[in-house]
Amino acid sequence: MSAPAVKADGPGAVLRRPGRLSRLVRREPAIVAACYLLAAIAVTALLWKSPAARIVAGNPGDPDQAAWWMRHAAEAVARWRLPGLITAGMNAPAGVSAMWNPSILLPAVVLSPVTLAFGPQVSLNVMLTLGFAGSAGSLYWVLRRWRAGPFAAACAGLAYGFSPALAQAAVGHYDLQFAVFPPLIAHCAARLVTGRGRPVANGAGLGATAALQLLSAEELLFNTVLAIVVGLVVAGLSRVIVARSAQQGELAPAPLPPVPGDRPAEEALLTGNALLTGNALLTRKALLTRKAVPGWLPAVLDAARPLAAGLLAAAAVFLALAGYAVWTQFAGPLAQHGSPYLIDYYKNDLEGLVQPSRLQLIHSQASAAFADKYPGGPAEYLGYLGWPLLVILVWGTCVLWRRLAVRVLSLTFLIMEVFALGGTLLFNGHVHGWLKLPWYYLQSYPLASSAIVDRFSIVADGAAAALLAVLVDEAWRACDGIAGPAIRRARARALLALAAAVVVVPLLPAPLPATAVEPVPPGWTQVLDALRLPAGAGVLVVPVPTGAFPAPLRWQATTGTPPDMVGGYFIGPIWNGQAYVGGPGLDKAGQYLNELWLASGTGPISSAGLQVTQEAQPAASVAAWIASTKVAAVVADTSPGSPLADYLSGILGSPAVQSGAMLGWRA
Repeated sequence: MSAPAVKADGPGAVLRRPGRLSRLVRREPAIVAACYLLAAIAVTALLWKSPAARIVAGNPGDPDQAAWWMRHAAEAVARWRLPGLITAGMNAPAGVSAMWNPSILLPAVVLSPVTLAFGPQVSLNVMLTLGFAGSAGSLYWVLRRWRAGPFAAACAGLAYGFSPALAQAAVGHYDLQFAVFPPLIAHCAARLVTGRGRPVANGAGLGATAALQLLSAEELLFNTVLAIVVGLVVAGLSRVIVARSAQQGELAPAPLPPVPGDRPAEEALLTGNALLTGNALLTRKALLTRKAVPGWLPAVLDAARPLAAGLLAAAAVFLALAGYAVWTQFAGPLAQHGSPYLIDYYKNDLEGLVQPSRLQLIHSQASAAFADKYPGGPAEYLGYLGWPLLVILVWGTCVLWRRLAVRVLSLTFLIMEVFALGGTLLFNGHVHGWLKLPWYYLQSYPLASSAIVDRFSIVADGAAAALLAVLVDEAWRACDGIAGPAIRRARARALLALAAAVVVVPLLPAPLPATAVEPVPPGWTQVLDALRLPAGAGVLVVPVPTGAFPAPLRWQATTGTPPDMVGGYFIGPIWNGQAYVGGPGLDKAGQYLNELWLASGTGPISSAGLQVTQEAQPAASVAAWIASTKVAAVVADTSPGSPLADYLSGILGSPAVQSGAMLGWRA
C-alpha cells in the first residue's frame, strides 16, 4: 500500500508522496548511464548491423592490428593464462612486445569470452560502444562525487565521452577511444592532494586506476599524468599568489559551498594538504588574518605525512599490478626507445579547433574538406572544439576567475591544448617553423620524445568538460536565487538548458560510417588444417603482413590460426634500440615474395596499399631466408601457375595442399 499524500509547506506547495523524489535521486546514476549507453549505441549503430564484419571507415589497418591483439589475449585466457607480454605470434621468430604496441591487454582479457564466442571484431565494437558510454559515465560519476549538480555533471559527461577527440579516435584507435580511466585517476589524485578521505585508500585507488590505464593504453596514462602535474603546478602557484595577495589586502579567496560530511575543497587546499613548500604553505587562519605562518616547517611536515603515505600506497599497488609489465617494457627483451614517427608531425592544426570533420553531427562541406586534408589522417584529427564551447569557456573563466577550480581547470585545458599544437605552429595546413611553441623545448626529453602530441586533446577535452560543469553549476545556482514566482526560475533553467545544448550539441558525433573488414580468403582454414602442423608451429604467409598490408593479421585473428606468423604490423626496435614501425623491416626476400604476389594478381591489389619495388632475389637467398624464420609451413594466397606459385614450387617443391585460393607447402 502506498504512503498517503501530504501537503508540503510553503507558498505554492503541492501534494506529493514522500520518498518519490528520493527514489528518483537514487535512480539518477542508472538513468544517466542508460542514456549514455543509448547514445553510444546510436553512434555505433552502423557497426551493429554486422558486428563481426564491420569497422569504422577511414583506417583499415589499425583495426586489423587491434583484432590480432584481441585474439592473442583470448587464446591465452582460453588456456587459463594471461596473455604474454612478449609473443612470437606476430613477427616470428623474434616476436613483438605488447607493452610497446597498442595491445589493449586489459580490455582484451575482459572481453575474451566475447572474442572466443563471436570473434575479435565483435569485441572491438563492444569496446568502442563502452568507450563512449563509459568515458561519459566516468566523468559524470567523478563530478557528482565532487558535488557537481546532476544537470551540470550529465552535460560534462556528454561533452567528454562523446567529444570530437574520442569520435575521431574511434577510427581505429580503440586504445585511445576507451578513455574511461583518466577521470578516475584525476579523481584519486585530487582527493589525495586535498586531503579528502583516507590517504592510504586514495593512494591505493590512484595506483590501481593508473595500473589499469597502463594495461589499456599506456600513452593515455602519460597524457593524464602530465595533465595532473600541470593542474597541481597551477594550483600551487595560484595558492601562492592568492596567499600573497591576501597578506597585502588585495585579494581574498572566494569560498566554495560547504560539502556535507566533508571539508570544502577550497579549505582542503588551503589547509596544507596540497603539494607546496616553504613560506607559501599557509593555514586558512593565517590567510584570513593576512599574516605569515610562523614556523612553517612543522606545517609542511604535517601536510607531507598523509601525502607521503598515499603516494607510497599508490606506488605499492601500481607495482603489484603493473610492475612486471613496466620491467618487461624497459628492461626485458625487445626494449626500445624513441618514437617510430617523425617528431612534430602528428599535431593539431590551430584552425582545426573550429573546423568540424564529417564525423561531427554538425559540419559543413567546407569544414569537412578542411579536415580531410589534415596530413595525420582522420584518426589523428583530434583538436576540434567549436566556437560555442571556446567562447563560453573564455567568458565563464573571466567571470569566475576567483574560484580555484576555475583557475586550475581553465589553465590546465589551455596548457594541454597548447602542447597539442606541437613544437611549431600548424595553421590552415601550413607549418610555420619560425614560431617555436612550448612543446618544442620539451619534445627531446625522455618519454616526451615518444609522445604523439595531438593526443593531448583527449585529456584537454576532459578538463574543458569539467570546467563546463563548474560554469553550468554556477549558472544553475544563480537560477535558484531568482526572486519571485517559481515560473521565473523555471524559465531561467530552460534558457540555461538551451544554452548548454548550443555548446554541447556541436561536439557530438554523427553515426560513425562503417565498412567491411578484409574477408578471410577461401581455403585459408582448410589449408592450415590439412597441413597438420604441430602445436606452436610458425607459418610464413604470403603476402607477408606488413604495416602497409596487415590483412593476414585479420585472417589469423578471425580464425585463430596459425598460432605464430612471420611479419606483422607492430612497433619494434632496430639494432640500436630505436623504435620503428615494423622494427628492422621485412627482409629483401620477403619483400620480393610480396612483389611476386602483386604480380600474380590474385590478391586485393586495389585495396592493399602495398608498394614494393624489390629487385629479383635468387631462389637460394629466399630459401635461406625461409629457413631462418624456422617456420613449419608456407601458405600463399595464390593459385597454381601464378608467378608466385611457380617461384615457391621451385624452392619448396609441389604444394602439399590446395584449397580455394590458397596453396600450402611444408617447409
